[in-house]
Amino acid sequence: MKTGNQTVTIDGDTFTFKFKKSGTGKGQGENGADWDKHKVYLGGMLFKASSDDKVKILGVTDDKIKEYDTSKFLKLAETFEGYEKLDNNTDETMTKKGYTKDISVKKGATLYSWNPDESSKKDFVLVNTSGAMIKSGSKKDGDGYKIYTDGNYGIKLVVVED
Repeated sequence: MKTGNQTVTIDGDTFTFKFKKSGTGKGQGENGADWDKHKVYLGGMLFKASSDDKVKILGVTDDKIKEYDTSKFLKLAETFEGYEKLDNNTDETMTKKGYTKDISVKKGATLYSWNPDESSKKDFVLVNTSGAMIKSGSKKDGDGYKIYTDGNYGIKLVVVED
């Protein structure tokens, strides 16, 4: 029986798995977020964004994982506390203050932001192609959405530029 981190090759593709090391679940695949290692596992397999997607949004609650493309995530974000959609229809760059740094968006861009309460801040995380959660900064997905994280692995806002 394999336990711990394992690399498995299936039909020529290599995957990383994490199996429980002890207890009644010994050998079972891990499920959920490993906040110490900043990784997310689904059925034991390390979740990674595809090279086409570049990054992927995951909903993480307890040991349940839900994958979102950015447009579907933005539909859900409309229900978040403090949700705001700002269209920049001016000829100037628009700046949104109140983040770790000011966010500037060009003419024609749309900025989506919200203020999740502390208990739900890590409910949605951004994962890259190596399987690591993105702690801070911004990353563009394969569809051109620029997704910002809050410095604590939570998603803070999304910008769409024309």
